[in-house]
Amino acid sequence: MRPCQSRTVSLNMYTLESHCYTHVPPPNDALRTMTTPSWASTPIYLPPLPSAAPLNALTFSSGIGSYILTGSSDRSITLYNPAKKLKLQSYAAHAHPVLSLAISTDNSQFVSGGGDKTVFVWDVATAKTVRRFVGHSGRVEGVAWGGEGDSVVVSGSWDGGVRVWDLRSRGERAVGIFGEAGDAVSCVDVRGGVILAGSVDGRVREYDLRRGVCEEDCIGEGVTSVVSSGDGESYLVGTLDSKLRLMDRKTGKCLQTFEDEGMVCDNYRIRSTLAMGDSLAVSGSENGQVLCWDVLTGELRYRLWHGQDGSQAKSNATTTKHDVVSAVAWNPARKQLASAGGDGGVTIWNMET
Repeated sequence: MRPCQSRTVSLNMYTLESHCYTHVPPPNDALRTMTTPSWASTPIYLPPLPSAAPLNALTFSSGIGSYILTGSSDRSITLYNPAKKLKLQSYAAHAHPVLSLAISTDNSQFVSGGGDKTVFVWDVATAKTVRRFVGHSGRVEGVAWGGEGDSVVVSGSWDGGVRVWDLRSRGERAVGIFGEAGDAVSCVDVRGGVILAGSVDGRVREYDLRRGVCEEDCIGEGVTSVVSSGDGESYLVGTLDSKLRLMDRKTGKCLQTFEDEGMVCDNYRIRSTLAMGDSLAVSGSENGQVLCWDVLTGELRYRLWHGQDGSQAKSNATTTKHDVVSAVAWNPARKQLASAGGDGGVTIWNMET
């Protein structure tokens, strides 16, 4: 990690303090001990749509996670029942590729962001948009729910901005605009009153709206993914140097670094996630692999392959954009791991404990 100087920035109506930190070894008791599960030998595979367009976004439904939602470069959003390998519904409104998705806690709505610089809020049952938010001047790379009762939507854009949209208001203008990023904002995550925003400028910014404070963690490489841990004490960040890092939110210290020769992330936006009670760090790769690391030790625990039969990935020299695993998602209720990417399909592994 690159050392950075602390500084004070002014953000809209707040005066915000920001701090950048260097790498330190993880404390011995910082992370949880994990179990040793295995994966079912034959994964479930949801084949590509007729367009065969790459998938950019993937999420399980909330609660027991019975359904999967995907966002495609063909501008469509699709709802699946993976157990039955059944396509249930299509959603169409975006004029450009769908880049990000998030589903509400009660599963009645979801939010999407796309290359058309637009944020849509959808009704799952009617397949209709209920809100449309514009204001970004670049494609919307990340969306997330926030606020009491999912009353707020947060979006991050290629224009370098983070915007907050209040669903309780009839207005179409953002109620909060944050523009500290020196480059594109690639991802956002919300935990309570705190927004995490990862940027290609190599920083993760934490906006604490309750305290009116923004803290900056200097990762040193372009950020492609950020996700909070279940207890909110740390977050997992993916970067364009083909690494994942687990960061302490209070101190900004790096608790653990995850890397492997099979992990390739230097050209495409790759999403990562935490799984198995935050004991596994999971990421896709540009060569078709899905890698799972032990959060406690940093060792690679599982190497999986995206695709219909889980066949071995190609060598890095022969991979194309169709091999990219752009998104992964974890279903804690059913202990399922899903991946999606350039082939347009979704692979789902069932964990056996």
